[in-house]
Amino acid sequence: AVVVGMGGYVSLPFMLAARGRYPMVILEQNSVPGLANRVAGRWAKLIAATYEESRGHFSYPKKVIITGNPVRRAVLNIDRNKALQRLSLSADKRTILIFGGSRGARRINQAAVGIYPIIRKQNNIQIIHITGKQEFERTTSLLDEFQAGTVKVDYHLYPYIKEIWLAYAAADLIVGRAGATTLAEITAAGLPAILIPYPYATDNHQLKNATVLKRAGAAEIVLDNQINSALLWEKISDIIFHEDRLNTMSQASLKAGRPAAAERIAELILEAAED
Repeated sequence: AVVVGMGGYVSLPFMLAARGRYPMVILEQNSVPGLANRVAGRWAKLIAATYEESRGHFSYPKKVIITGNPVRRAVLNIDRNKALQRLSLSADKRTILIFGGSRGARRINQAAVGIYPIIRKQNNIQIIHITGKQEFERTTSLLDEFQAGTVKVDYHLYPYIKEIWLAYAAADLIVGRAGATTLAEITAAGLPAILIPYPYATDNHQLKNATVLKRAGAAEIVLDNQINSALLWEKISDIIFHEDRLNTMSQASLKAGRPAAAERIAELILEAAED
Protein backbone atom coordinates (compact mmCIF):
# COMPACT_ATOMS: atom_id res chain seq x y z
CA ALA A 1 0.00 0.00 0.00
CA VAL A 2 1.03 3.58 -0.66
CA VAL A 3 -0.47 6.71 0.88
CA VAL A 4 -0.71 9.61 -1.56
CA GLY A 5 -1.10 13.15 -0.26
CA MET A 6 -2.27 16.05 -2.42
CA GLY A 7 -2.03 18.83 0.11
CA GLY A 8 -4.64 20.68 2.13
CA TYR A 9 -5.24 20.37 5.84
CA VAL A 10 -7.52 17.38 5.38
CA SER A 11 -4.61 15.31 4.06
CA LEU A 12 -2.22 15.92 6.95
CA PRO A 13 -3.83 13.60 9.58
CA PHE A 14 -3.71 10.71 7.12
CA MET A 15 -0.08 11.41 6.31
CA LEU A 16 0.77 11.56 10.00
CA ALA A 17 -1.04 8.28 10.61
CA ALA A 18 0.88 6.64 7.74
CA ARG A 19 4.27 7.83 9.00
CA GLY A 20 6.56 4.85 9.53
CA ARG A 21 3.85 2.40 8.48
CA TYR A 22 3.36 2.95 4.75
CA PRO A 23 5.42 4.62 2.05
CA MET A 24 4.13 8.07 1.16
CA VAL A 25 4.11 10.05 -2.07
CA ILE A 26 3.30 13.78 -2.07
CA LEU A 27 1.82 15.59 -5.07
CA GLU A 28 2.54 19.31 -5.16
CA GLN A 29 0.70 21.29 -7.83
CA ASN A 30 1.91 24.83 -7.12
CA SER A 31 5.25 26.57 -7.20
CA VAL A 32 4.95 27.26 -3.45
CA PRO A 33 3.94 24.20 -1.38
CA GLY A 34 1.33 24.61 1.32
CA LEU A 35 1.98 23.84 4.98
CA ALA A 36 0.49 20.33 4.87
CA ASN A 37 2.76 19.19 2.05
CA ARG A 38 5.81 20.86 3.56
CA VAL A 39 5.25 18.98 6.83
CA ALA A 40 4.35 15.66 5.20
CA GLY A 41 7.30 16.01 2.83
CA ARG A 42 9.64 15.24 5.73
CA TRP A 43 8.41 11.63 5.78
CA ALA A 44 7.46 11.16 2.14
CA LYS A 45 9.44 8.73 0.05
CA LEU A 46 8.93 10.84 -3.06
CA ILE A 47 7.53 14.28 -3.85
CA ALA A 48 6.03 14.73 -7.32
CA ALA A 49 6.14 18.45 -8.12
CA THR A 50 4.90 20.56 -10.99
CA TYR A 51 7.57 23.26 -10.81
CA GLU A 52 11.29 23.18 -10.17
CA GLU A 53 10.75 26.34 -8.09
CA SER A 54 9.01 24.32 -5.36
CA ARG A 55 12.03 22.12 -4.66
CA GLY A 56 13.72 24.52 -2.25
CA HIS A 57 10.61 24.76 -0.06
CA PHE A 58 10.93 21.15 1.10
CA SER A 59 13.23 19.95 3.90
CA TYR A 60 14.62 17.19 1.67
CA PRO A 61 14.82 18.65 -1.87
CA LYS A 62 16.44 15.49 -3.25
CA LYS A 63 13.11 13.72 -2.82
CA VAL A 64 11.49 16.09 -5.31
CA ILE A 65 10.91 14.81 -8.84
CA ILE A 66 9.49 17.20 -11.42
CA THR A 67 6.55 15.44 -13.05
CA GLY A 68 4.13 18.21 -13.95
CA ASN A 69 0.47 18.29 -12.95
CA PRO A 70 -1.97 15.70 -14.38
CA VAL A 71 -4.48 16.94 -16.93
CA ARG A 72 -7.70 15.44 -18.23
CA ARG A 73 -7.27 13.17 -21.26
CA ALA A 74 -9.86 15.20 -23.14
CA VAL A 75 -7.51 18.21 -23.08
CA LEU A 76 -4.90 16.14 -24.91
CA ASN A 77 -7.24 14.79 -27.56
CA ILE A 78 -8.98 17.85 -28.92
CA ASP A 79 -9.80 18.71 -32.50
CA ARG A 80 -9.92 22.41 -33.32
CA ASN A 81 -12.37 22.14 -36.21
CA LYS A 82 -14.83 20.08 -34.18
CA ALA A 83 -14.51 22.50 -31.27
CA LEU A 84 -15.19 25.52 -33.48
CA GLN A 85 -18.24 23.82 -34.88
CA ARG A 86 -19.57 22.82 -31.45
CA LEU A 87 -19.15 26.37 -30.17
CA SER A 88 -20.55 28.01 -33.34
CA LEU A 89 -17.28 29.81 -34.06
CA SER A 90 -15.56 30.76 -37.29
CA ALA A 91 -12.38 29.06 -38.47
CA ASP A 92 -11.31 32.32 -40.13
CA LYS A 93 -11.07 34.40 -36.95
CA ARG A 94 -8.65 34.52 -34.04
CA THR A 95 -10.28 33.31 -30.83
CA ILE A 96 -9.73 34.76 -27.36
CA LEU A 97 -10.85 32.69 -24.36
CA ILE A 98 -11.50 34.67 -21.18
CA PHE A 99 -12.36 33.06 -17.84
CA GLY A 100 -11.74 33.54 -14.16
CA GLY A 101 -12.27 30.09 -12.70
CA SER A 102 -15.45 28.11 -12.02
CA ARG A 103 -16.90 30.79 -9.73
CA GLY A 104 -15.91 33.64 -12.01
CA ALA A 105 -13.92 36.78 -11.24
CA ARG A 106 -15.72 40.11 -11.21
CA ARG A 107 -12.72 42.28 -12.00
CA ILE A 108 -11.83 40.13 -15.02
CA ASN A 109 -15.45 40.08 -16.18
CA GLN A 110 -15.78 43.85 -15.93
CA ALA A 111 -12.51 44.48 -17.74
CA ALA A 112 -13.38 41.98 -20.47
CA VAL A 113 -16.85 43.36 -21.17
CA GLY A 114 -15.42 46.87 -21.06
CA ILE A 115 -13.30 46.19 -24.16
CA TYR A 116 -16.46 45.68 -26.21
CA PRO A 117 -16.79 49.33 -27.32
CA ILE A 118 -13.14 49.23 -28.42
CA ILE A 119 -13.44 46.04 -30.46
CA ARG A 120 -17.01 46.28 -31.75
CA LYS A 121 -15.81 46.94 -35.31
CA GLN A 122 -13.17 44.20 -35.29
CA ASN A 123 -14.26 41.55 -37.76
CA ASN A 124 -11.23 39.29 -37.39
CA ILE A 125 -11.58 38.15 -33.77
CA GLN A 126 -14.12 36.26 -31.69
CA ILE A 127 -14.38 35.98 -27.94
CA ILE A 128 -15.45 33.16 -25.64
CA HIS A 129 -16.09 34.68 -22.23
CA ILE A 130 -16.91 32.32 -19.34
CA THR A 131 -18.18 34.46 -16.48
CA GLY A 132 -18.85 31.90 -13.77
CA LYS A 133 -22.43 31.09 -12.76
CA GLN A 134 -22.56 33.67 -9.97
CA GLU A 135 -21.43 36.48 -12.28
CA PHE A 136 -23.36 35.61 -15.44
CA GLU A 137 -26.42 37.84 -14.96
CA ARG A 138 -24.37 40.82 -13.83
CA THR A 139 -21.95 40.45 -16.76
CA THR A 140 -24.78 39.94 -19.25
CA SER A 141 -26.36 43.19 -18.09
CA LEU A 142 -23.06 45.03 -18.57
CA LEU A 143 -22.64 43.59 -22.05
CA ASP A 144 -26.20 44.49 -23.05
CA GLU A 145 -25.41 48.13 -22.39
CA PHE A 146 -22.69 48.03 -25.05
CA GLN A 147 -24.44 45.89 -27.65
CA ALA A 148 -26.05 48.55 -29.78
CA GLY A 149 -25.26 50.07 -33.15
CA THR A 150 -22.74 48.58 -35.57
CA VAL A 151 -21.40 45.28 -34.26
CA LYS A 152 -18.91 43.09 -36.10
CA VAL A 153 -17.16 41.21 -33.31
CA ASP A 154 -18.48 37.80 -32.24
CA TYR A 155 -18.81 37.83 -28.45
CA HIS A 156 -20.01 34.57 -26.87
CA LEU A 157 -20.93 34.79 -23.20
CA TYR A 158 -21.29 31.63 -21.07
CA PRO A 159 -21.89 31.11 -17.36
CA TYR A 160 -19.92 27.86 -17.51
CA ILE A 161 -18.60 25.42 -20.10
CA LYS A 162 -18.47 21.88 -18.77
CA GLU A 163 -16.34 20.65 -21.66
CA ILE A 164 -13.68 23.32 -21.22
CA TRP A 165 -11.35 21.42 -23.53
CA LEU A 166 -13.56 22.53 -26.43
CA ALA A 167 -12.84 26.15 -25.54
CA TYR A 168 -9.12 25.37 -25.28
CA ALA A 169 -9.17 23.72 -28.72
CA ALA A 170 -10.87 26.76 -30.27
CA ALA A 171 -8.66 29.35 -28.55
CA ASP A 172 -5.61 31.16 -29.86
CA LEU A 173 -5.05 33.15 -26.65
CA ILE A 174 -6.11 32.67 -23.01
CA VAL A 175 -6.98 35.38 -20.47
CA GLY A 176 -7.44 33.96 -16.99
CA ARG A 177 -6.21 33.13 -13.50
CA ALA A 178 -3.05 31.19 -12.73
CA GLY A 179 -4.26 28.20 -10.76
CA ALA A 180 -2.27 24.99 -11.04
CA THR A 181 -4.84 23.03 -13.04
CA THR A 182 -5.48 25.88 -15.48
CA LEU A 183 -1.77 26.30 -16.19
CA ALA A 184 -1.24 22.55 -16.58
CA GLU A 185 -4.06 22.36 -19.10
CA ILE A 186 -3.20 25.40 -21.19
CA THR A 187 0.46 24.40 -21.44
CA ALA A 188 -0.51 20.85 -22.40
CA ALA A 189 -2.58 22.46 -25.16
CA GLY A 190 0.25 24.87 -26.08
CA LEU A 191 -1.76 28.03 -25.52
CA PRO A 192 -0.23 31.47 -24.87
CA ALA A 193 -1.80 33.39 -22.02
CA ILE A 194 -2.38 36.68 -20.30
CA LEU A 195 -2.51 35.69 -16.64
CA ILE A 196 -4.24 37.67 -13.91
CA PRO A 197 -3.28 35.85 -10.69
CA TYR A 198 -5.82 35.60 -7.89
CA PRO A 199 -4.37 38.03 -5.34
CA TYR A 200 -5.61 36.20 -2.23
CA ALA A 201 -4.14 32.78 -2.99
CA THR A 202 -2.11 31.31 -0.13
CA ASP A 203 1.49 32.57 -0.19
CA ASN A 204 0.57 34.41 -3.40
CA HIS A 205 1.24 31.13 -5.20
CA GLN A 206 -0.76 32.08 -8.31
CA LEU A 207 1.58 34.98 -9.01
CA LYS A 208 4.53 32.66 -8.55
CA ASN A 209 2.93 30.05 -10.83
CA ALA A 210 2.36 32.74 -13.48
CA THR A 211 5.92 34.00 -13.15
CA VAL A 212 7.23 30.57 -14.17
CA LEU A 213 5.32 30.79 -17.45
CA LYS A 214 6.30 34.41 -18.03
CA ARG A 215 9.97 33.51 -17.64
CA ALA A 216 9.43 30.68 -20.13
CA GLY A 217 8.03 33.17 -22.64
CA ALA A 218 4.58 31.58 -22.62
CA ALA A 219 2.62 34.26 -20.77
CA GLU A 220 2.21 37.89 -19.83
CA ILE A 221 1.10 38.93 -16.33
CA VAL A 222 -1.35 41.64 -15.30
CA LEU A 223 -1.92 42.14 -11.57
CA ASP A 224 -5.50 42.01 -10.36
CA ASN A 225 -5.39 45.49 -8.86
CA GLN A 226 -4.14 46.93 -12.16
CA ILE A 227 -6.59 45.28 -14.55
CA ASN A 228 -8.86 47.53 -16.58
CA SER A 229 -10.34 47.37 -20.07
CA ALA A 230 -7.74 49.59 -21.73
CA LEU A 231 -4.79 47.65 -20.30
CA LEU A 232 -6.42 44.31 -21.07
CA TRP A 233 -6.99 45.23 -24.71
CA GLU A 234 -3.45 46.59 -24.99
CA LYS A 235 -2.07 43.24 -23.80
CA ILE A 236 -4.42 41.23 -26.03
CA SER A 237 -3.75 43.27 -29.18
CA ASP A 238 0.01 43.08 -28.63
CA ILE A 239 -0.28 39.29 -29.00
CA ILE A 240 -3.36 38.31 -31.00
CA PHE A 241 -2.57 40.40 -34.09
CA HIS A 242 1.12 39.45 -34.26
CA GLU A 243 1.54 35.99 -35.77
CA ASP A 244 5.21 35.62 -34.89
CA ARG A 245 4.67 36.47 -31.24
CA LEU A 246 1.59 34.28 -31.01
CA ASN A 247 3.50 31.32 -32.45
CA THR A 248 6.57 31.93 -30.27
CA MET A 249 4.46 32.05 -27.10
CA SER A 250 2.51 28.99 -28.20
CA GLN A 251 5.71 26.99 -28.69
CA ALA A 252 7.00 28.16 -25.30
CA SER A 253 3.74 27.09 -23.67
CA LEU A 254 3.90 23.67 -25.30
CA LYS A 255 7.51 23.25 -24.16
CA ALA A 256 6.50 24.13 -20.59
CA GLY A 257 3.68 21.58 -20.59
CA ARG A 258 3.97 18.04 -19.28
CA PRO A 259 1.14 16.09 -20.89
CA ALA A 260 2.47 12.76 -19.56
CA ALA A 261 2.37 13.90 -15.91
CA ALA A 262 -0.33 11.42 -14.85
CA GLU A 263 1.61 8.46 -16.21
CA ARG A 264 4.86 9.61 -14.58
CA ILE A 265 3.17 10.08 -11.20
CA ALA A 266 1.59 6.62 -11.47
CA GLU A 267 5.06 5.17 -12.11
CA LEU A 268 6.43 6.87 -8.99
CA ILE A 269 3.60 5.54 -6.85
CA LEU A 270 4.23 2.00 -8.12
CA GLU A 271 7.94 2.41 -7.45
CA ALA A 272 7.20 3.50 -3.88
CA ALA A 273 4.96 0.46 -3.40
CA GLU A 274 7.63 -1.95 -4.63
CA ASP A 275 10.45 -0.70 -2.39
